Amino acid sequence: MPSTSTNPSRIDYTYSEEWRRICEATSTLKTSLQQRRKYLDLVEKHRGIVARQELEAEIVKQFNILKGKKDE
Repeated sequence: MPSTSTNPSRIDYTYSEEWRRICEATSTLKTSLQQRRKYLDLVEKHRGIVARQELEAEIVKQFNILKGKKDE
């Protein structure tokens, strides 16, 4: 369960799976397209197709956030 910070309306997700996925997606997004494709292939090989699809979806979500678009 996420811990609450000093502000009770803010939840700290630093140690959650959600936070890990966001960090992985933003880190992957900073690489070239060729490197992203290789990385996603490795994710699929080691963690499975579902993990790859989840990461791809998070990458798209983070890309849209960076570009100022709403979730689609």
